[in-house]
Amino acid sequence: RLDAAGEEEWREALPGMKVSSVAKTPDGGYLAAGWLWNPAGSENETTGVLVKTDGNGKPIWNRTFPGTAVNTAIVASDGGCLVGGTSSPFTYDVGDGFLIRLDADGNTLWSRNYQVPVIFDLEETADGGFVYSGNYWYGLVDQDGDEAWARKMEGLTGYAVGIQPSGGYLVAGTNAASGEGFVFGTAADGAILWKMTFPGSRVYAAASAPGGGYVLAGIQIISTGNSTAWLAGITEPGEETEEPAPTTTAPGFGAAAAGAALLILIATRCRRG
Repeated sequence: RLDAAGEEEWREALPGMKVSSVAKTPDGGYLAAGWLWNPAGSENETTGVLVKTDGNGKPIWNRTFPGTAVNTAIVASDGGCLVGGTSSPFTYDVGDGFLIRLDADGNTLWSRNYQVPVIFDLEETADGGFVYSGNYWYGLVDQDGDEAWARKMEGLTGYAVGIQPSGGYLVAGTNAASGEGFVFGTAADGAILWKMTFPGSRVYAAASAPGGGYVLAGIQIISTGNSTAWLAGITEPGEETEEPAPTTTAPGFGAAAAGAALLILIATRCRRG
């Protein structure tokens, strides 16, 4: 954990765990989600993991989900949580994407699989349901995990999903074939109302901006092996409010550049409080 000045307050290792998501819990602790790589020859490549910690990052309990990889975890309004990801081995078949609902003590309430091969992001709706985005699909489920609707987005990977003030949803990500970033807004039933694309840039995260609209984060491809962190601001109708501009160059380290952009995006989320 870092303070507001970027100084380290504490550090906690979770041995062998690839952490893909961290969320703050109402008691001041954290949920860390991800997976462990299983030994060679195992039936499944990975085991999904969810770790609950105190405010200093010390583990309180953990839950494992054999044969899965957890990509995202959110804290629900009732104090429980929801995790999403994909099944292992990583064949990314239709039906591999899953959601698991847990109470505040880590007890499983329900588990469901959906048409989406991989789930990357989640958001809770006002009525206690959940909207998700992932590989080639985005959808809405009710509080019991029953699917309200699912929409296919051919060739697109939705890395981020959000809820618009209008009652619809926002999905952002990257075209799996072309590498072109995109964002679109939908109606309450998931029907696409508007869409924007970002040639030469890949979108990996999105968040509401403090002054309205949204901030997108990812990387801009400069040349082969050369990319830079990238941020863009848009309004809800899809009209861009600021020219996307690289913030730093990281030749040969696309992941580092994306990380820089995501840290900036996380900071905007923290400022929203």
